[in-house]
This record gives sequence, C-alpha cells and structure tokens, in this order.
Amino acid sequence: MRLTCVTLYPTAMCNLACGYCTITKLKNLPYIDKQFEDSYKDEDYYINQLLAIGWDNIKNIHRIEFWGGEPTLALHRTYGTVRKMIELLPIDSMFFSTNLCYSKVEEEIKGLVDVCGEYPNRKFQIQIQLSIDGPEEITDAGRGNGVTKKFLDNYNLLMEKEWFSNIYNNVEIRITFKPTLSTDNLNKFIDIDYMEYYYKWFEDNLYDVAKPHVSNNLKVFMGAIPNIAVPMAASKQDGINFAKICKNAFWLSEHGNFKYYNNIVMFTRLTRHVDRNCITYCGAGRSVVELLPEGKYCACHRGFLTYLEDYRIATRRYSDFSPLEHRELETSNDTVFVFDTAQQFIDFCDRVENPKTPSSSFFVQQGMIRYLAEIGQIEEKYKNPYEAKKGANLFTEYASTCLYDNLTVCGTQMINLFSEYRMFLNGAIDIIYLATERLNVINEESRL
Repeated sequence: MRLTCVTLYPTAMCNLACGYCTITKLKNLPYIDKQFEDSYKDEDYYINQLLAIGWDNIKNIHRIEFWGGEPTLALHRTYGTVRKMIELLPIDSMFFSTNLCYSKVEEEIKGLVDVCGEYPNRKFQIQIQLSIDGPEEITDAGRGNGVTKKFLDNYNLLMEKEWFSNIYNNVEIRITFKPTLSTDNLNKFIDIDYMEYYYKWFEDNLYDVAKPHVSNNLKVFMGAIPNIAVPMAASKQDGINFAKICKNAFWLSEHGNFKYYNNIVMFTRLTRHVDRNCITYCGAGRSVVELLPEGKYCACHRGFLTYLEDYRIATRRYSDFSPLEHRELETSNDTVFVFDTAQQFIDFCDRVENPKTPSSSFFVQQGMIRYLAEIGQIEEKYKNPYEAKKGANLFTEYASTCLYDNLTVCGTQMINLFSEYRMFLNGAIDIIYLATERLNVINEESRL
C-alpha cells in the first residue's frame, strides 16, 4: 500500500440541488448525517480506524481531504479529529471543495485555518477548490437560481478578509476553480466568441478580484479546463463538436485577448508514468483511504451514499483466482467500494496493486475501439489494429477515469465509458496532443 491521503466526511448534507448530482435525492441523508455528527464527538474515533490499517501503511499520510455533501456546512465537526491527525501523522496538506454558498462559509474555513495556526512549527497548505461553472446562464441553470450571486458575494467577502490573505506564517491557502459542464453547455463553446466571453468572465469576476490580495500566504490558480459532469452522455456528434471546441481553444490560446490566460486547453496529458500493470484511476484506493462511521472504509468519494445496509445493494464477492475487473457482482447498481474491516480494505488495495491479469483491460479496450470504429461511432482510422492500440494507450495516458462510473455503467471497473471514446476519438485527442506539446509543458493551470 502507498497511502498518502486520508478522507474525512464532515457531513452528508448539501445546501444545493445541482442537476448533475444524485446526492441530494437520497431520502435519508439526515440519518446518515447524524451518524457523521456523532462519530466526530469522539476525537479518537477515526484515529483508531486509521491505526487499525497498520502503522506501516499509514505512516506516510500527509494530506487530509474533506468530502461530502458540502464540507463547509460542518467543517467544525472535524477540528478535533484534524488536531489528532496532525499530532499523529506528517500532515502538511489539506483539501476541500465548496460551492461557497453557505451563509457561514467564511467562519467554517477560518476555523480550519486556525487549527493549523495552532502548530507554528509545522507548515500547512490548504487547497480550496471553488465550484463555479461560469456565467449566470450556465451556473444557475445547473445549480439553482441565485447561486452565481451567492457565490460571488461570498467570494468577494473572503477576499476582503484580512485573515484570508495575511494568514499565519505557517499556512498557505491555494485557490482553484472547478467549473462543471454538461455536454449541452460545453457545446456552447462551438461559438468561439462565446468561448472567449466565458473565459473573460472568469478573468473579470474572479481573477481581477483576487489579484490585489495574492501574497505569500494566498495563491490563486487559473483553471482553464472545465470538468465534465459524469457519467458523461456523449454522442458521436458531441465528439465531433468537442474536436471543434478543442480547435477553438487552440486558436484562442494564441490569439485571444486575455489578461491572464495563455494556454486554454480542454484536456491535457497526464504527467504520471504510464504503467498498465498498475491502476491509478480514481476509486482504486491506491493512495487514499476514506473513513466512514461504523468502522467502515471506502475507496470512492461517493462511498458514504451506500455504506448503510439499506444502500449496499451491490455485495462484492471476490475470488482470488479471477482478475479484478471481472469479479462477480450481484448487481452493478449504486455500487461503491465499501469495506467492513481494515483487512478488507487492505486486500482490495493489494489486488489493485497486483492485478491477476496485467494489461487485460488494455487489450479489451483495443477491441472495443475497433468495434466502435466499425459501426461508425468514432473515426474510421481506429479500425486499424495499430491505431486502436494507440487509441487505447491515449486513454491510459490522457483520460481521467472513475472506477465507479465504469462499474455502474459498463459492469467492469477498468473499461472506459463508450461516451468517452466517442468524445475523444472523433478528432479531439489529436488536437489536445498538439495543444499540450506546443508549449512543451504539461500543466493545466498557470498562477496569477
């Protein structure tokens, strides 16, 4: 195991009802949330859970992530646990994502910063990912009326707070932005003028506001790449459109009249070493352990939705003699990787680290790519075995892949959604390659 990160869930609740999120649609979230609340009353609750994994497996954990629900609704619940983790482990990094629409978001964030300030001899970096999809016509359509205004009001409030930029000398805050777009909204970018307007909206409303406050303790990063709502529903035409959008981004990177942006790409190549015998997809539990009430563990950010018996629809049945991606399932609905004991979690991670059939999914992908080319869903060149191999390799190297979606949609963990093949292999991936190679740098962000 190579655990470097532990995930805490401050709350199961959320103050928004985003159209592409299923979390708020569960009827007994308040019951799940009460279990979270009770678990944090004992500051050793999750410490003991971590220790059960074994010191050698957790001794290199240096990062705490907070997921949910909307974490800032109840960050205060975790302060005691965070102190315990700082004292036990070499914690130097924290992360949470927020919609920034909670009325008390400023004090919740400040409370976490204050905890780090209690340890002046330790250095901490707090990364805050702000969820804002873009102008009002995009954000409010996906997240609810008035969300854009609430976000901007709280964003301006944070930037004006002296503690936010002139913070403890041992704490650095890093701000990034995460816009989430449906394929419908993404297709607005076929109009290059709209695409230019979209990025200038970020410059005018976010970066201009932040620039006067940037300091040694506050960094603001310019995200140029929108997140796509998953599981993505993309047709062949969406893929053709995406190639046009990538061309627009390529052109704007060179000719757009921007104040801050110098490299707008819609996807970039990953920097990690490509090793097809190791699975690095999100949900693999390869470096992250996520802690749940009732002594349970999970390897997926959606884990809390199904850790209760009512939601554990899919019971995993493992066989030591079958490859991980072909394990038998009772159902693929609402499956997440939840484990009742530390040993079950350890066994899962070991299976991911040492799959029984190395590269099998890579070869299956080649066959599926050739099949999709044969039926006209992706570019015809992928009928060729050599091109299909290149396409499969591109997915290994480029595509960000969610095991949860692979399993629930495809019934297998390591095979990408057909929508992703259609999205990337209708011309887009070739332009993405050129865009990243043009600057000879693999970087999704540039700093103010």
